[in-house]
Order: sequence, then structure tokens, then C-alpha cells
Amino acid sequence: GEIFREPNPLELIRRPPAQGPITCRQNISVSFLQPPPVPPPRPPVPPPLVIRQRAPPLSTPASLILRERPPRTPAPISSKMIIKKLPSIPVTPRSVIVERYSATPARPRDIIIER
Repeated sequence: GEIFREPNPLELIRRPPAQGPITCRQNISVSFLQPPPVPPPRPPVPPPLVIRQRAPPLSTPASLILRERPPRTPAPISSKMIIKKLPSIPVTPRSVIVERYSATPARPRDIIIER
């Protein structure tokens, strides 16, 4: 309502409360909710039985063998023996590689809990 509201009042009177601050009473109610009842257990449904059947393996056909005529023997060559003395191959010095690993960390101490 806008009926009792005057836009330009002649006199505006403000009065303090008669007995100090106003106290109000608030009603609080607590209700403890309960979950809905648990439905009765249904009978267990066994899992389906799965039977896997593998198709029989296909038979492998017999091998196909193709034979060629063996090659002709080469014409005999007269044998000649040549003996040459060759100098020995110089041996290269072996290289030495030293790999140093860092020390392993200390083993953690044992913990014993007695109760």
C-alpha cells in the first residue's frame, strides 16, 4: 500500500522505543529424520553361464613342391698352389675404461613398534 504514505509530510515524528532494545522470541523445532525402510532383499540372480566355442581350425592343404633341375657341375680347373708369407697384423693397444659409480645410499634404520 501506497494509501497511507504521504510524499511531503508536514511533520515527521520519530519516537524512541519505550523500554530499550526490542527482544523477539524465536521458535526452533528439531526433527530427526529417518531414512526410508530398506526393501527386503531379493533372491540372488546367478550370473549367466558363458560357453565359448571355438570354430575347428581349417585344414592346411598339402604343400606344393616345385623342383628344378640341379645346376651343372663346373668344368674342372687345374689346381695351382701359391704360398706367400705375409707380415703379422699389428695389435692395437686395448683401451681401458674405468666407470665409477656413486656410493649406494645408507640403508634406512629399522623401526620397531611395541604396544
